[in-house]
Amino acid sequence: MYRKVGGAARWLNIAGISFQPVEITKLSFILFLAKLLSLHTTIEKPAPTLAYMLIPLIFIGVPLMAQPDFGNCAILVASTVLFIFVSGISRKLLLYATGSAGLFACLAIFSSPYRTKRILVFLNPWDHFQTGGFQIIQSYLGFQNGGLLGVGFGESKQKLFFLPEAHNDFILSVIGEESGFLGFSLICLLFLYVVHCGFSIMRQQENLFRKYVAFGITSTFAIQGLFNFFVVTGLLPTKGISLPLISSGVSSLLSSVIMVGLLLRISKET
Repeated sequence: MYRKVGGAARWLNIAGISFQPVEITKLSFILFLAKLLSLHTTIEKPAPTLAYMLIPLIFIGVPLMAQPDFGNCAILVASTVLFIFVSGISRKLLLYATGSAGLFACLAIFSSPYRTKRILVFLNPWDHFQTGGFQIIQSYLGFQNGGLLGVGFGESKQKLFFLPEAHNDFILSVIGEESGFLGFSLICLLFLYVVHCGFSIMRQQENLFRKYVAFGITSTFAIQGLFNFFVVTGLLPTKGISLPLISSGVSSLLSSVIMVGLLLRISKET
C-alpha cells in the first residue's frame, strides 16, 4: 500500500517497511543510460539513441508527476540532459532536448495552481507568510540566528517545530543555525569535495560503461545537492528534495550509500 505525506503519495509500505521507489528508480535509470551510451553504435545513430533515452524518461516522469513529485522528476530530466551533453550527440539534438525539458518544466508549473502559487511565494514569501512562505522564512531565521559561529550544537530553536521538515529537506537550515556560516560553508566544501572525487574517478576510467556510471552518479549527487542548497537559501522555490548523505530518510540515505559504494568499487577496479 502507498502512504501519503503532505498530500503526496511517494511512499510504499511493504511488510511494515516504508520506502520511496523513486530512489531505486534514479539509480536504475543511471545504469540504463550508462549501458545505452557505452554501446559503440550510439554515436553512429544519434536520433534513435535520443529516443531510447527519452521514452523511458517519459514512462518514469508521468507517474512521478502524478504523485506529485516534480522535484525528483526535474532531477531525472536534468541528469538526462547532462548525459546527452557528454555522449557526443549532435548539438542540434542537444538543443532540442534542452528546449523540450524547459518547455516541460514551464507547462508543469503553470498548469498546476499549487506550483504557480509556489512561484509567487518564491518571489515574495513575506506576502504569503501564513500560507506558502512560512517554511522559507523560518529557514531565513535559522541562518540569521546562527550568524558566523552558530548557537551551538543541539541548541537550534527552529527545529523545535518552527521549521517544517527540519530533519529532512531543510536540515541545512538547522546546521546553519547551530554551527553558523562557518559550519554551513564546511558542509558545502565537503559536498563539493565528494563531487570532485566522483568526477576524478570518472576521468580515470577507460571502460565506457564505468565512466558513464561514475558520471551519472556524480552528476545526480551534484544536481540534487544544488537543488537543496538553493531551496534552503531561497534561490529556488520550495521543493521536497533531500540532501544526499545528510538528510534523514531511509530510502534517500540507502540510495546515496549504494551510489557511493558503486563509485568506490569503480575506483578500486581502475
